[in-house]
This record gives sequence, C-alpha cells and structure tokens, in this order.
Amino acid sequence: ISNCEAKIKETKEEINLVKNKQNLNRINYGKIQESLNSINANLEYLKEEKDNLKKGLDDETYKTRFNEYLINNKLDINKINQDFESFQKYNNSVRSDLINKMSEYSKHYKGSLTAIIENLSDYINEYYTVKNLNIVEYKEAADNAFKVAEKSFKEDFISKLKEKIEKSQKTLNKINKNLALHPFGNDEERYKFYYEPTKNSEFYNYYKIIMSGKMMESTDLFTETLDEKERSYMNDLFNKISMETNSQEEEILLSKYLDYRNYMNYDIKITNKHGEESYFSKISKEKSGGETQTPFYIVIASCFDELMNNGSKELSTCVVVFDEAFNNMDEGRIKSLMEFYKELNIELIIIVPSNRISSIAPYMDTCIGIYKKNNYPFVQSLNKDKINE
Repeated sequence: ISNCEAKIKETKEEINLVKNKQNLNRINYGKIQESLNSINANLEYLKEEKDNLKKGLDDETYKTRFNEYLINNKLDINKINQDFESFQKYNNSVRSDLINKMSEYSKHYKGSLTAIIENLSDYINEYYTVKNLNIVEYKEAADNAFKVAEKSFKEDFISKLKEKIEKSQKTLNKINKNLALHPFGNDEERYKFYYEPTKNSEFYNYYKIIMSGKMMESTDLFTETLDEKERSYMNDLFNKISMETNSQEEEILLSKYLDYRNYMNYDIKITNKHGEESYFSKISKEKSGGETQTPFYIVIASCFDELMNNGSKELSTCVVVFDEAFNNMDEGRIKSLMEFYKELNIELIIIVPSNRISSIAPYMDTCIGIYKKNNYPFVQSLNKDKINE
C-alpha cells in the first residue's frame, strides 16, 4: 500500500508537470499566433497601400495636378529628359578629357601615377605639390635656358646656315667663270651652274628670312625686325630643330632642316652656239648618250678642282678616277673635255676601252695598256705618239 501511495503521488506530480508544460506551450503558441496575426495585418495594410498608390498614379486628378505643376513652373518633361541626357554626355566627355590629361601628365612627368578616375585624389595631391614649388626660381632657370638656346639657334644655326648657302653660291659662281671660257663639242655648248631659292614653300619661307640678314640684326630672336608672319616661321623652325628625336624618321626629318642644300634648287644651264638654252634636269630624262654624260664629267672635275684651289692647305694633290669613261661621247665632246681637264689642278686616271685610246692619249702624260693573252693579263707602257699607227 505504501509503495502504491508513493507511486500515485509520483504520478500526480508528473501529471502536474505535464499540465504546467502544456500551459506554457499554450502561452507561447498564443504569442506566436499573435505575431502571425500582426504580420498578416501588416501585409494586408501594405497591400492596401500599394493598391491605393497604384490607383492614385492612375487617377486622372493626380495626372491633372502633376501637369498643372509642370505648366505653372514652365517645365517640359521631354526637355527634362533631354537635359538629363545632355548632362550625362557632358559628364562622360569631361570624364574622358580628364583621364586623357591625367594620362598625358603621367606620360611626360610622373609615370608612377595611373590615369584612372579613382586616382584623381593622387593627381590633386600632385598639383598642390607642384604648386608649392619655387616657381620663380624655375621660371628664371627656364628663361636663361631659352636665351642660351635662342643664342645658339641664331649664331650656330642661322648664321652658319646662311654662311654655307653664301659660300656654295660663291663657289658655283667661280666655277661658272671658268666654264664660260670652255665651249664643248661641235655645238660649242657652254655650261653654267644654275641655282635659285627652293620652290618648296616651307623651306622658301625660311630661306627668305635667313638670307635677308634680319635675324642677325635683332637682339631678340622672334620680336625685333621680323613681322608677325616671319616670327611665326622662325618659331616653327626653332621648334623643329630643337625637338627631341626618338626615332629614325624624326632624325631624318631633322637632318633635312640642318642641310643647307635643301634651301635651294640646283641645275645646269646649257647654251649652244645658237643661243638656245636647255637644262640638265630636263634632258637627263629625255635624252641619253653624250648630251647627258658631258655635264656629269664637267661637274665632277670642276668640283674637285675647286676643292683643290680653295680647300685645306693640307690637300697636296687630288686624284680622280674615271672608269669606262666617255663611252657614249663623240670625238668632238671628248676633245673639248680633255682640253678642259688639262687646265684643272687635279690628277686624272682615265680607264677606257681600246677603241677610245686614240681619243684621249694625246692629252695624257702616261698611257698604259692592259690586255689578256692565253688567260694571262699583261701590262705594257704605250707610246701615245704611236698609238694610231
């Protein structure tokens, strides 16, 4: 009985514990249910608000009031859209331009900066760094450097270029005086070096200013004695010869401006006994034979002779070699040419085929014959007085 009573009591306690748990679960369930109801109510409210908002947007009264607002404030929805697109394009353009300028700065001044819009603050910091430098000191240094470059441009380039052009013209004039005394061939052709300012418009403009002497009269390169157009030309030339060359093409371009010959045109004027004139530049394209060969041999020999007469004192002799010479020239032209050569201050070695020996031998100091027999070469001294026998 005692055991049964103990069991009954224990069972009652378990029943009470279960009941307590049930009551607790009922309370929790009620709270959960209450939360669910609240959520559902909120959903219903939001749905109702959504429907009301949609209804309001579709409502004619709302549309009317909105249109009145636009009219009263002189607004055009299409214009607003256009303005927005325009501002968007402008913003993209400014952004692109800014990135390009950032890239240029990085390329020329600071390669460690990366040209992306996210790094704009780095460029702003760079700006303030440069801004706070001693600009006055750098400006004075830059001004002094420009003055040195200006002086060098005027004295070392312009002056020497003018000197070379004038010297070449004087040299050609001297050669012309000598050529005027020597008619060539049966037509008694007389040759004269012809020169004039280049027809290239760019180099012609430079030539006129350089040869005018105005550059050497002024103390300032681009402001004194020159008019506005002339200053522009000289400024352009100054920039071209002082540019930094980074490629072979740029080196070639620079050499064009440094070579005085590009500032003039050259030709050979030919006048026959009848006073008829022609130019070598033309006949060299149209004719062949002695008419084109004669000017060549005259020019080559005259230039070497001028070099000997007016060149360095260290030049004691000048030897000119002509191989297979005069092969297309007639006897009259060869005779005139050889007589001309005898008056020049140069030593000639002339190599001709056997059929031309008789034409040049009388004018040579020494004649040597070279021939082959049984596949062996032989060299023999020739008596020029007996060559025709």
